Amino acid sequence: GSAEQMLARAVAGTDGERGGRSNPATEAERARVQLDTLAKLLSEQQELVAQVNSDRSALKLELEAETKRRRSAEQLHSHSRKATAGEDIESGGGGERLTPAARMQLKRRWAHRPNVAKVMEVVDEAAQLIDRGSLQTTRFLSHNPYVRLMVACYVFILHLWVLVVLMHLAPGHYRHSNKLHAPAAG
Repeated sequence: GSAEQMLARAVAGTDGERGGRSNPATEAERARVQLDTLAKLLSEQQELVAQVNSDRSALKLELEAETKRRRSAEQLHSHSRKATAGEDIESGGGGERLTPAARMQLKRRWAHRPNVAKVMEVVDEAAQLIDRGSLQTTRFLSHNPYVRLMVACYVFILHLWVLVVLMHLAPGHYRHSNKLHAPAAG
């Protein structure tokens, strides 16, 4: 910007005096000013080119890193898809759901008993719902170790409580406790 303005002023100054006779020393000085202006302009342009090349190299490195990250994510995703036999467990598609064709075949097979076909469809939908819920719960627990510890403690305490209740309900325990608390005959 400023170098271009200086160059325009230097060129305009030499054009205005060309009509008359000019001093050779002044012309040499103007040529030197033009040369200095052009050198500054060239220097600014070189700095700009260097900055653009630097930015381009940085962006190229970022693009390569993102491309590498995307490819590894795609490979990981494709490996996990192969491991689950083509079913996406993360999205809750882990089970075999009745396809529309299978539903039609089921209805034809059980046409003489339509209630059985309806019950089978309801059972299939309930199984899918339970499957999705268990997968989401498992995913949540796998990402939260403190919640996992709390659930394990809860299950342990619940089992102890059930054990104590069952011991109190055992037939031998009831007779033994009556003898201890029975009033003395007297």
